[in-house]
Amino acid sequence: MKKKYEKVVLSIIIYKNRYLFHLRKKNPYKEMIGLVGGKVEKEETTDEAIIREVFEETGLKCKKISLLGVVKDNFFNKKEIKINYLFVYLIDAFGEIKEKKDEGNIVIFPKEKEIEKMKAKFIPIDYFIFEKYKKSQLHYFETMTEINEKNKLINFSNKNFFNKKCVIIGSFRKHINLVNNIIIFFKKKPN
Repeated sequence: MKKKYEKVVLSIIIYKNRYLFHLRKKNPYKEMIGLVGGKVEKEETTDEAIIREVFEETGLKCKKISLLGVVKDNFFNKKEIKINYLFVYLIDAFGEIKEKKDEGNIVIFPKEKEIEKMKAKFIPIDYFIFEKYKKSQLHYFETMTEINEKNKLINFSNKNFFNKKCVIIGSFRKHINLVNNIIIFFKKKPN
């Protein structure tokens, strides 16, 4: 089984005091709600990637971006293992929504309680990330996403790590230390 490493950006978008998500059109998460984002292109920073992805998928511009944390997701099927480093941003967005129809439709939730009611319709890792963000929790997680040969979700799981050997450096913008499988770090919600 071959291993592949990818950097991916995801966004928790606040647009007009509401949360904005994507209803996916492609497998493995077809017809599921998720965070807006995508792969980081070669020679692109994660900041540049999230600004590009938000604009490409929603037509919105970023007024303010804040890197919240990094998730390491072990994504696998029978052919390959993908180690995805997910850079999670909080985005304050503005402008006019222009959906990119081949990617999916925009879904807007005015309140967190409405998101909780739709939990079963969310991509598991995206809901997990959103849940950790809204609780302002500081944790370390390892996630596992398993896909079958038809590119459908089979399983999602996560595991807490409370490891005192873990080092968190002052700024995510400089570098990210991944020590002993540190998987996720969320700072407190910006005010």
